[in-house]
Amino acid sequence: MKIITLLIFICAVFILYGADNEPDSTYTIQGRVFFNKNITVTVTCLTKIEFEEELPAKYFFVKELTDLDRERGYVDYVISDIPEGKYLIFGFQDKNENDKLDRILFVPKEPWHIYGLPRPTKGKPDFDKLSIYIDKDIPDLEMQLQNGF
Repeated sequence: MKIITLLIFICAVFILYGADNEPDSTYTIQGRVFFNKNITVTVTCLTKIEFEEELPAKYFFVKELTDLDRERGYVDYVISDIPEGKYLIFGFQDKNENDKLDRILFVPKEPWHIYGLPRPTKGKPDFDKLSIYIDKDIPDLEMQLQNGF
């Protein structure tokens, strides 16, 4: 009986202290977004469900433009605390500040870009083809926001 109690105690200690000592497995992406309009810039890191069901992104960056940003024509962004996984990096300028890309039918009305998407393009972007796997910090994801496809 003492051996079983001792084993249970050792396992409990290992579980309690082992969980606290696990390394943090979140990552940071950063880059630069070039724009043409003087409107707030948003960059999102979307999961497949968020992209396909047009849900709000859990991981995002929003920047109201300063005079310096407007003069340079770009903003630098950082999104942190992203768990390992597949994500689509999507940037846009939110003209009416409703936190989503507005469309007429399926054509975006606001400047936008998806990292890795060749422009011009046809049809709805495919998450599986354009997503990137984040399992480390990524320092140089650049995008050029444009209207249309």
